[in-house]
Amino acid sequence: MPIRPYLQGQAFDPDSIRVMSVAFENACNQLGILDKHDAVTKIVARTVIDMAQRGFRDEASLTDAVMQEFRPLPRSGQPPIP
Repeated sequence: MPIRPYLQGQAFDPDSIRVMSVAFENACNQLGILDKHDAVTKIVARTVIDMAQRGFRDEASLTDAVMQEFRPLPRSGQPPIP
């Protein structure tokens, strides 16, 4: 799933865009997102871009960082979700 439509003029090198596109597709698949044009997809794309700007540069770590943002917080008195 290409991330280019969500970059809105931001400058990234071609390799970074490729990595971001793979991480975006991975995250959407893991989250069960099927509609490529809904608001949730846009939030995932912005999260991928934000994490890439923070320095995550490979597909696995970028995907993991994005997925951490979408994991539910544990309720008090319960152990954290691994």
